[in-house]
Amino acid sequence: TYAAVRVTARIKKFFDVKRFPLDDHVLRIEVEDSQNEEHLVQFVPDVTNSQLDGAVRTPGWDISDSRALVQQHAYTTNYGDNSLPTGKESSYSRFTFEIDLVRPGLGYLFKLFWSIYLSVVIGFVALLIKPTDLDPRFGLGVGAIFAAAASAYVVNAALPPTNVLTLSDKVNMIAVGFIFLSLFESIFSLRFVYKEKQAASQKLDRICFVGLIVAYSLALSPALSAKGQ
Repeated sequence: TYAAVRVTARIKKFFDVKRFPLDDHVLRIEVEDSQNEEHLVQFVPDVTNSQLDGAVRTPGWDISDSRALVQQHAYTTNYGDNSLPTGKESSYSRFTFEIDLVRPGLGYLFKLFWSIYLSVVIGFVALLIKPTDLDPRFGLGVGAIFAAAASAYVVNAALPPTNVLTLSDKVNMIAVGFIFLSLFESIFSLRFVYKEKQAASQKLDRICFVGLIVAYSLALSPALSAKGQ
């Protein structure tokens, strides 16, 4: 006996956004018989012919793979039937079709974060300006903080409301933290100038310029390199 059915369904999926925007996901379509347990009905997957339409596209992700499989799914309940013992286990055959979504490389990451990276660069470049030039020296740092905050707002607009600390939040907080460090360095450098220690001020600026760049790279690398799902 052969039968074919076309089904249109709206399925809700809760995404784990902790790794956004480097998050990969597995979409699952799960089918069970609502009446017959596994000893009465068993699904057998057609692994060869169960495939995803090649025309399917998901903006922001690439579809890397898809597969069909069958698993046993147990329910430990008597469904309110007092004639059955409490905690009675019933098993059903579950057919699952999985679709793997992966982010398409680092291009999407750069697209979202380029303004944050630029803000950090501007904050560090301010260290190359003389401390006595107060407006550009401190103005660049303050402007970089506002630019990072605006960038974070734009990035978070791509997410639903959530209280999860995402990768994008961590990247932004690291950026703002290092911009603040550059501002604090400017204050100490200016104090050296007021004490007529010009050489010490210039030396501090050079050391901190290189040191902050290295420290920022080291702080950012672990978060971006730890690929998670």
